[in-house]
Order: sequence, then C-alpha cells, then structure tokens
Amino acid sequence: MNFANDLPLLAYLARKIRLDRGLSLENLKNENISVGTISNIENMEGNPSKSKVLYLFQSLNINEEELEEIKQKELLEIETLRRKLECVEDLINDEELEQAKKLLAQYAPKEHHALYPYFRYLQGLCYFELREWKKSQKIWEETLVLCKKQAFVAKHDLLAKCFNRLSTCWYAQNDLAKALYYVEEGLKQYKTKKQDEIKYALLVNKVLYLRKSDRRKEAVKLIKEVWPLINQIQSVRVKLILYKSYCILLLENQELNEALYYCKESIDIAHRNISQKGFLLDFLNILGSIYLKRKMYEQALEYFSLVFDISPDKKFSRRHADTYTYLTSLYTAQNDWVNAQECMKKALSFGREIKDDYRLSKILMVAGICNKTQKQYDEAIPLFKEAVTLCKENEYPKRTCNAVYELAACYDKIGNRKAFSQWTEEFYRLQRKIGWIMEEEFYVIF
Repeated sequence: MNFANDLPLLAYLARKIRLDRGLSLENLKNENISVGTISNIENMEGNPSKSKVLYLFQSLNINEEELEEIKQKELLEIETLRRKLECVEDLINDEELEQAKKLLAQYAPKEHHALYPYFRYLQGLCYFELREWKKSQKIWEETLVLCKKQAFVAKHDLLAKCFNRLSTCWYAQNDLAKALYYVEEGLKQYKTKKQDEIKYALLVNKVLYLRKSDRRKEAVKLIKEVWPLINQIQSVRVKLILYKSYCILLLENQELNEALYYCKESIDIAHRNISQKGFLLDFLNILGSIYLKRKMYEQALEYFSLVFDISPDKKFSRRHADTYTYLTSLYTAQNDWVNAQECMKKALSFGREIKDDYRLSKILMVAGICNKTQKQYDEAIPLFKEAVTLCKENEYPKRTCNAVYELAACYDKIGNRKAFSQWTEEFYRLQRKIGWIMEEEFYVIF
C-alpha cells in the first residue's frame, strides 16, 4: 500500500463504510482516537498519520490485508458505476430523456457515494434539456459544493463540466456576463491533459459568448489560438460549435471564400454523424447566408428550403427562426413583399417562442427593415423600439445603436421632428459611448 497516494481513497472508504453501517463519529471514538481525529481522516485534514488511519479501520473491524481487498473491490465498483452513468450522459446528449431518467433512478447512488455528485450533475442535465434552467442551475451549484468537499475524486473533470454547464445555463437565460464568468471559472480548473476535451468545450463557449457580447476582436483572437488544435478535439459536438463560430466570424469579416470552404467541411462532418442534425441545419443556414451575401438568391433559396425539407416539424424551432429570418432578408432584397411579409411573421412567431433575446433582437431588426423598405414606417417603428428595449436589457451596445439609428430614420421619413431629435440625440450618446460603426446588413443571425 502506498499510503500517501491511497490516502484520498482511504479517507473516502472510512466515511463510506461508517455511514453504510449506520454509525456516527461518536460510535467510533475511544481513548486512542477522538471524534476530531476521525473527522480529520475522513475529510483529509490535519495530515493524519498512517497508524491513526489503520487504527480507524481496525475500529471498523477491518485489518490491513482486508483493507487492500476492500479498496480494490471499491475501485472496481466505482469504475462500473461511472461507466453506467457516462452511458446515461450519452443518452441525455442524444435527447433520449425518458430512458436516461429511468436508468438514473435505477443507478442512483447514496449521497455519500463518490459518484453522487456526478449523478446530481446528470439530473441537472436532464432539466437543462427540458429547458428548466432554474432547476438545472440550482442542481449544478449544489454539485459544485459537493465536488469541493470530496476527499476522493471519482469523476475528474466534473468540476470543470459543472462550470461549463452553468455558463450554458446563464447563456440560455440571456445573461452573457454570468455565462462568461462561469466559463472563466471552468478554465481555471484546467490542470492536466486528461481534461483537454472539457477545456476545448469551455474555450469554444467562451468564443461564442465573446462574439455575442459584441467583443468580436477578443473572439477572433481566441479562435485563432484554438483553431490549430481543432483536429485534437474528439467531441463532434464541440468541434462543430467551433466550426460554426469560425464560419460566422469569417462571414462577418467578409471573408466569404474561406467561410464557404469551412461551412462545406462542417456539413460533411455533420453528415458523418447522424446525431448532429441540429448542426447540419445550422450550417445549411450559414451556407445559404453566404450565397445571400453574394446576391446569389436562387442558390441561397435552395439551402434555406433544404432546412425545411429535412426538418419539417418544429423540433428544431431555433433553426426555423433563423431560416425564416434569412428568407425575410432574401425576399426583401428581391422586393417580393408577399413572401417577405409571410416569412417575417413566421420568424417573429418562432423568435418569441424560443426565448432567445439575442436572436429575437435580430429578427425584430430584420422585420423592421422589411417594413421600412416598403415605406411602412408606422409598422417598422414598434419593431425597432422593441429591439432597442431588448438590446438595452441584455447589453448589446452595437445592436442598440443599429436599432436607434433605424428609429431615427423612420421618424425622419414621416416628418416627426420631435421624435427624430430625441432618437438622434440618443444615437449620438450611444455612438460616443462605444465608438459605434454601422453594421452593413443583418444577414448573420446566429
């Protein structure tokens, strides 16, 4: 027995065996070992000696030879349960929630088990997939506390995974500041090569949050640091998220040829992984948007139509919202007002349904521009005002400037000088505050 290396496991076993037998600390104390010493051993505090640790196990009627056998048996049991729970995580990620919940109930460990924090993490993951953000958030915050209390760590990347998932939870609730905070906390946990995969997931999410926080330069800098490592990323999902952010940043930077190349490469990856249908739809939308930007409208329409062909139901409503928004822009560019209005209404309907403020603010802008282009200023103004409110609430400064600019333009067109002056002054204040540059168009909505 290597005492120093085995101490975390021995500390865990001492507590687990005591609790499994229904014993308290008081039940084990005697003239040779105090409650405080037992507690220190179980919590790995106070540098307990080997003799005291072995004496504690003797108090549990376990000698050193038996202890070695128990240790090996426990490690095997932990590994078996860990693999079972990892299979449950795969089921959750594949959206097979009913089977996942059934197996979670079947595999549920006791609260003092080394894998109980991982079990709780998976319960939070189930709630997250059901879009019950508050419940998943509460469970993951509790899981962080459990992880930090553990003497023996049975799931080594769990702390970083929790921080990453808390970041996605706050992102889903449109709080980018907290999303960035938790992703940074997760990156602080990165210590060994064994955690490379979760580190990539955290970095990829950080790129996403920076981009949506109007911190594009930081997002570009980070993605250039991560991109050379893309072939080391094992998770297809993480790899596709990175591809997606890279394609969008290239598109926003007018690097259309490179964006087109990586978008097509992403679609090939998604095709080879049938469970990644959502990403396939994302990249079809991006590919269509590249052709839209090139004014190749018929080609763009082919890809937007393909999204509906392979996903006719509302399962991927976020992707449908994107497609209808792009189509609104496409038909507006063609002065096809019947189709533009129809797609605009569907985009707004999906946008309000999915509870994604970043996406909805863009949809409102596209809808407003569609009405404004038709000189329907009275219809455009409420859309731009709603966009302003949403952008201010979520601190999207550049998008706020865009919406305010469009509002001022509408009031100018209808001759309302008072409102025009009000929004022009507001635009000037915002412009001074952030050093604003007008977005060229609103095609990129991811």
